[in-house]
Amino acid sequence: MGGVAAGAYKDAVVLYINSNFDKDALAYTVAHEYHHLILHDRNKYQMNKLLDSVIIEGKVDAFADRVLKDVKAPWDTPMDEKTKKHVAKLIQSGEATYEDLVGGSPQKDIPRWSNYNLGHDILDHYFKLQPDSKIEEWSFKGEADLLKGYKYQKLLQ
Repeated sequence: MGGVAAGAYKDAVVLYINSNFDKDALAYTVAHEYHHLILHDRNKYQMNKLLDSVIIEGKVDAFADRVLKDVKAPWDTPMDEKTKKHVAKLIQSGEATYEDLVGGSPQKDIPRWSNYNLGHDILDHYFKLQPDSKIEEWSFKGEADLLKGYKYQKLLQ
């Protein structure tokens, strides 16, 4: 990912940086992981379901997209509608795992980084309905609010 990888934990971000890292990738990663920390600080933060991961990754990418307007994540490749629907069905049925969504699963026809792509699509849908929504508003919105009217809402809830 441009020579940068990271993970956010309750009180810290751990960055892994290659000597030939891309500065934009580092900036995006820091913004992305920073928003994870903001979400971690909320009492209502949860990652109990696979859908929680999808929505949280959508939120943190939406934050990074707003902070760094011209920088895109390596996983910012939209999925086609057929694939989105397929992945949503697998999430709802419990057939997909977190590892499937992040790393991909050729056996299940799940592309790599599906949680990021689907999360991005969910937040994009929300922003079309709420174009003036402020970061502090949508960052803490619940699943039901963000999925309202989303084309795969019934498959995901």
